Amino acid sequence: MPNSRKKAKEPMHPADINAELKKADSSQAEISRHFGISDTSVSAVIKGRQKNHRVAKYISQIIKKPIDDIWPGCYNYAPRESYKERCQRAVA
Repeated sequence: MPNSRKKAKEPMHPADINAELKKADSSQAEISRHFGISDTSVSAVIKGRQKNHRVAKYISQIIKKPIDDIWPGCYNYAPRESYKERCQRAVA
């Protein structure tokens, strides 16, 4: 009997992300210097142990892949309604 459930998309392997960074003439150290954060923080984002949208977005721009292809489902944010919209909804 065929399995009808779809397999969830896996995140890119950290070694593949680092290889893509190297192909783009970049590195974790360069990213950490750009943001003024530690190499460990960048490594944690790449390995998926820590979330940092700024770093993830920057990595995706460097390797020219969408964030959702690198870390599927991790950085899906719905836009937050404005303060004015929340107040109007609360009064209604």
